Amino acid sequence: MDIKITLNKTQIKKIEKKGMKALEHIAKAIVEDAPVPVDSSEMKNDVEISTKGNTVTITHNEGYSARQYFHPEYNHKTGEGEWYKDYISGAKKQFMIDAFIQGFK
Repeated sequence: MDIKITLNKTQIKKIEKKGMKALEHIAKAIVEDAPVPVDSSEMKNDVEISTKGNTVTITHNEGYSARQYFHPEYNHKTGEGEWYKDYISGAKKQFMIDAFIQGFK
């Protein structure tokens, strides 16, 4: 039995492009939702979302953001340390799935 499969590369590229837009949508939704510590709002507002290849990166541009992220012992007035952890391996994983589906539409 011979089976021949022909891939429609144009449609595949369209799907890949929609997938990247959906990932960007997730990043924007996470940035808006994340419990970033807020004192003066500089760290929450100074965020860059960049795309390279199949990767979307969220970067907080304030010099102290990494220290605030990795040292949850700081007593934040609002927000918390490791504010993206729940999206990666915790309770907000479903949030990412829902945001991806919403962004793919």
